[in-house]
Amino acid sequence: MEIATRHLTDCTCITLFVIKTFTNKKLKRYFEAGDPAGLPPGHLQKIADILAAIDSAEQPSDVAMFPGWRLHLLKGEFADSGP
Repeated sequence: MEIATRHLTDCTCITLFVIKTFTNKKLKRYFEAGDPAGLPPGHLQKIADILAAIDSAEQPSDVAMFPGWRLHLLKGEFADSGP
């Protein structure tokens, strides 16, 4: 799985990420390098789908269209860090 780069003919273009930080090192490594070590194998596709949806979203409602993902408002120090 290649999330971080997109290959176009003879060049490699780096994608700018919407996701800026991770609190979980395993998720960060999976997102940036495609290394699934330490993540449950049965959930890898769903994790990849969620990360891709979050990273490509332009506004929170873009991700909210997936009701099973239980989108919720941020709390604590991140409560006011919306767009």
